[in-house]
Formats: sequence, C-alpha cells, structure tokens
Amino acid sequence: MPRQPHAALPTQSNTRRVKQPRRQPSNPPTSENDEPAWFARAMERALRPILDNLNELERGQVRIWRNSAIVYNGTCSTGDNASFVVVPFADSTDPTEQPHHLPPLKSCQAVYDLNSCQRDAYCRGYGLARRNRNVEQCTKFILTAIGSIAI
Repeated sequence: MPRQPHAALPTQSNTRRVKQPRRQPSNPPTSENDEPAWFARAMERALRPILDNLNELERGQVRIWRNSAIVYNGTCSTGDNASFVVVPFADSTDPTEQPHHLPPLKSCQAVYDLNSCQRDAYCRGYGLARRNRNVEQCTKFILTAIGSIAI
C-alpha cells in the first residue's frame, strides 16, 4: 500500500494564527518610546556604585598625574633648557585649557614671564590664599607648586 501524505499536518500556508489579546503592563511606559517610569530609578540605583567607583578612580588618576608631573619637574634643570610638564590645578583642571587658558609653565622663565593676572590665576589654582602675597611670594609659590627646585 502506498504511503499517503499527512494532509492534517499544519504548514505555513494552511495555519492561521489566533491573535492573543495584549496584556497591559503593570507599569505602562510614560510615553510611547520611553521605558517605564520605574526603570530609570532602578538603573540609577544599580549603576550608582559603579559610577562612584569610576569617579574615585578618575580622581586617583588625576592625583597620580599631578604628583608625577611635580616629581618629574623636580628632576629637570633650572635653566632655559628646562622642559617642565604642566601640573594640574588643585581642582584637577588643566591650567592651559578651558576655562583658564593660561600659558603653559614649561620652564622657570615661563613663571617669571607671567603677567599679574596670570600669576594670580596660577596662585589661586594651586591654592595660595589671596591675602598678603606679593609678586615674589607668588612666583616662589608657583615654582614650588609645579615642582621646580629653582627657588
């Protein structure tokens, strides 16, 4: 007896999908393209420790960068051939970039060549109190702050 194909098996062409009713989510999205309102809060709570760790690592990296620059500058000569690296301010910003735009202190002569506004900005950035400072004190403070031994 020859074998007959099973006509009762469903195929793509002869099956009809029954549409299931959509269940309403317990926390519907706030708009059609947003995630549910709870999602952002949950993600913030979940990611907060990671972001805190990253921020602490970044602060540590800036401290290392700052200390390395100071130590390196201390190994440089004191004459015109000195080639210092830029030392970040106490708040970890680069004095040569925004918002400061100060000239880079690549040598002792660069410190001596600062005008009064630039000298004051460097003193503030490196943490010298404003009261009772004269040009000589400020210059010595900047040289010490960047690690120069030419004081």
